Amino acid sequence: MDVSRHAIKRIRQRLGINKSAAEGMALDAIENGLGPEVFSGSLRKYLDKLAITHQGHYRVTPNAVFCIKGDVLTTVWPLPQKYRNAVLNEREKVTLSEESS
Repeated sequence: MDVSRHAIKRIRQRLGINKSAAEGMALDAIENGLGPEVFSGSLRKYLDKLAITHQGHYRVTPNAVFCIKGDVLTTVWPLPQKYRNAVLNEREKVTLSEESS
């Protein structure tokens, strides 16, 4: 998986993270981020709107939404504050289900 210069620039700009940490955050999001299919309600609607507008696959972390096109991470948006708890709750559910399997 490649990370574009644009994605690194957007992580630094929108999330306030330095360059080396931005690359690590991007790779972590690709590996451990949640796909939009696990969400419902207004968060799912928000992610579907992004998918229609920006044509890509998404990974969601508690802080940001990462857009992947093909095999390249292309851009990043901060996740609105009102959705952060929903992401944390879903991440916890996924973790618990993996542990019980």
